[in-house]
Amino acid sequence: MKRSFCPVLLAATFLFVIPVAQVLAADAGDPIFPLDVKDRARSGVVFESIKRGVDLTSGSDFSGPVKADALYFRFNTDVGQMATLDLDLGALNPKGGDYSYFVGAGARFLAYDTEAMRVSLLAQIHYSPIDAKKDGVDLEYDYIEAEGGVLFSLKLPVENQMTFMPYAGPMLSLVRLDGEADEVDFDAEEKNLFGAVAGLALKLKENHSLRGEIRYFDNVSFSVAAAIAF
Repeated sequence: MKRSFCPVLLAATFLFVIPVAQVLAADAGDPIFPLDVKDRARSGVVFESIKRGVDLTSGSDFSGPVKADALYFRFNTDVGQMATLDLDLGALNPKGGDYSYFVGAGARFLAYDTEAMRVSLLAQIHYSPIDAKKDGVDLEYDYIEAEGGVLFSLKLPVENQMTFMPYAGPMLSLVRLDGEADEVDFDAEEKNLFGAVAGLALKLKENHSLRGEIRYFDNVSFSVAAAIAF
């Protein structure tokens, strides 16, 4: 691949992350690809704290934000050396509600790579049926989120075959709620579609990794994750 790329674009992206108004987008994933792990499979576990601002489009007087914690496994499937397909399976615990399943699928593509930095694209969708109570109102609804973005990441080698990989980028995220509030139908959608993500991944010896990530739209959310290669 082409080996020269203007680092100013990466710096501008990191500066862009800070002032953007704050919301969650689902965990963007680490900037590690099949070419990094020498033909070994990778899977991991993600904990995510979710906070979503939504606007009512029809129905009852229900209003956001939606708050929940999610814990799920992420299974990676290699597509050549430059892309992965991800399958997420786990549980979601909404504030004031019962545990429910949380499922999703996504794709990540390495668009540009050098020894010092890389650029990748991502797209993903997640779903969970939620049964909760908010301000005395019984809620039953489907939670659907879809998003895509661009990640710019640095590669900073350290001792013992480890690499720090800070990353950031703009995100487009769409959330939709469709259900009932006290048996009255309602629809709600994301208040702010555009935001940003910033994170730090540590690629360990044997290509295992640890990672923390923050996302900003009209609220703030975070995730922590660990992945192993086998």
